[in-house]
Amino acid sequence: MSPTAASSLRAAGIPAETDLNERNLRKQFDHANALLIPFVAIVGQRESEGKLVTLRDMGSGKEEQLTLESAILRLKGA
Repeated sequence: MSPTAASSLRAAGIPAETDLNERNLRKQFDHANALLIPFVAIVGQRESEGKLVTLRDMGSGKEEQLTLESAILRLKGA
């Protein structure tokens, strides 16, 4: 997750962390599962270009692309 996205989530009262170890996405998902994190926000190059985040429900595996503001609203309601 980009530092800007993480900062925005934190400012909205949603705990967020970024991966500074440069692990691949699968390893990051494994880490999130180990910590029982219910949602992961993914901000890759494609998302950055479109000013979006991919929000992944770790329980169902369902992913959807949302604006950061929409993702924050979804997380607050989750």
